[in-house]
Amino acid sequence: MVLAVVVSFVWSFWALVSIPFIWLGSLCAQPNLNLADGCLAYLAVLASLIVSLFNPSIGLAISIGTLSAYCLSVIEKTFRMRPYNGDKVDAVKSSSIDR
Repeated sequence: MVLAVVVSFVWSFWALVSIPFIWLGSLCAQPNLNLADGCLAYLAVLASLIVSLFNPSIGLAISIGTLSAYCLSVIEKTFRMRPYNGDKVDAVKSSSIDR
């Protein structure tokens, strides 16, 4: 988001429009890149392409903001992902049932 503010001073103030879409892209990102979780980000990029027909500055800001946040968040969430350990989950469930 800091980069969007910097770009707004250098390129155009329309870059500030991308801030909510940066949040949306990072929120929708998942390590496996599935369509169900990333649907809103994909729709935002599609809408930005339509908006860019009428105002190219806004469309470009939205698409770059959404795509960059989505891709960088996928990379971050992939590195921070923890493996699933079914044994620990089963042990917790069985210990709570025995009581």
